[in-house]
Amino acid sequence: MPPEVVGGCGSAGELVLPSMLERWEVEEDPATRLDVVLALGQAVYASDVLDLLRGLLDDPEPQVRLAAVRALAVSEPGLPERRLELLPEAVRDPGVGLWRHTAAMGCGGMGVWGVRERTAALLCGPWPG
Repeated sequence: MPPEVVGGCGSAGELVLPSMLERWEVEEDPATRLDVVLALGQAVYASDVLDLLRGLLDDPEPQVRLAAVRALAVSEPGLPERRLELLPEAVRDPGVGLWRHTAAMGCGGMGVWGVRERTAALLCGPWPG
């Protein structure tokens, strides 16, 4: 991308944000949708993204709610504690295995245990070792 194009934006992320929001609307693959939610967490400076992610905290799908908590936790560090009820429900849900197919969890390298470990880290920081 030419420097004059990137230089005209506050960040290079602004250039892809409309595409990411569109991807959320049209994406049908559940694992990819989780990755999109996490990617949108990097753009919470945009009010429409913040509104979308906050709305996803009440999504009917537990894994989408978990992804929203993870995405918002960077800009709202106390959110995991305030929405604590969402976390155990998501990691106990049979759909937790969906994370194995996401880029966020290394496409299978982390497994269900990795999802649980990363979810616990939202509350107390990374596990030792």
